[in-house]
Amino acid sequence: FSWTPSEVEEAEKASLLLAADVIYNDDLTDALFGTLQKLMSRGSTKVLYLALEKRYNFSLSDLDVVANGYSCFKSYLKDEI
Repeated sequence: FSWTPSEVEEAEKASLLLAADVIYNDDLTDALFGTLQKLMSRGSTKVLYLALEKRYNFSLSDLDVVANGYSCFKSYLKDEI
C-alpha cells in the first residue's frame, strides 16, 4: 500500500489516530508500528487510541493455541511505573 502525497499531508495534520482490530501476526504488527512511528513523529502532536482483542487460535507452526501477534504488540509498549 502506498500513500499519496495528499494522504500523507492529511495524516501529518491529524491530532487523533484511531486503530481497532489491527493485530494479527508479527509481520503485520511490525509494519503497523513502523507506520505509527512515522505518523506520530510528523506534523502536529498526536494521540493514538488502539483497541484490540487478544484472540487465541490454533497455530500449525506452533502446534498449539496462541495469540498471534500479541507478544509482538506488547514488545512495542513501555512499562510505566
